[in-house]
Amino acid sequence: DTANLSVNTTNAYNSAIAMNSSAVLNMGNGDDNVTISAKAQGGGLAAGLHNSSRLDLGAGNDTLNLDASIQGAGANLYAYGVGGNSNLIAGDGNDKVTITTSASNTQTGGLAETEGLLSSPVGMGNGNDILNVSSQAAGDKAAAQSVYSSYNIQGFTSTLGGGDDQATISATATGAASATATGINNVTFDAGTGSDTLNVTSTATATSGNSTAAAVQMGKVLMGDDND
Repeated sequence: DTANLSVNTTNAYNSAIAMNSSAVLNMGNGDDNVTISAKAQGGGLAAGLHNSSRLDLGAGNDTLNLDASIQGAGANLYAYGVGGNSNLIAGDGNDKVTITTSASNTQTGGLAETEGLLSSPVGMGNGNDILNVSSQAAGDKAAAQSVYSSYNIQGFTSTLGGGDDQATISATATGAASATATGINNVTFDAGTGSDTLNVTSTATATSGNSTAAAVQMGKVLMGDDND
């Protein structure tokens, strides 16, 4: 099966959210291809899944490409891939999940913030899976986090499941006054059994203020048995 969800907004302070407010998409078993795109221009929020939404790809060799991006000039610009206590289930099979978030804020003193997975668990299921999560933020104040649970919510667990899995987590923040980039923050990241590979890269650059980068912060990484 194939599913394409695309939303775009161009007005200031409007939000572009592909799946919102407990929305559910269940693809069923089989080899599925899902594309989700949320793009906002001017301000507000861009998000793929938000507010307790749920995407279940089912068993099969599935592919998910999710992109959430926002650009403009405003006090606060946010981009979330899977956020707000939502749930992404890839199911058993050789799955590939790619989540990309980006925010660019040109307002002086403005914040650009991106979260790939925000307080939302991901279960990849058994199989030789590939998970790519990339977050990029640019603005006067920039904050990019790829896998993160807010501190007032108990840290959740994301699992790659059994199989020879590959996960690439990257966060890049470029700011003037400040820049913060974190790969895995306040969560448990469980690679499961199998010969797994995990790459985490965080880069923060501030031209005139403070910059902070961390690969893993206040979290746990469990690589499991076998040759990782």
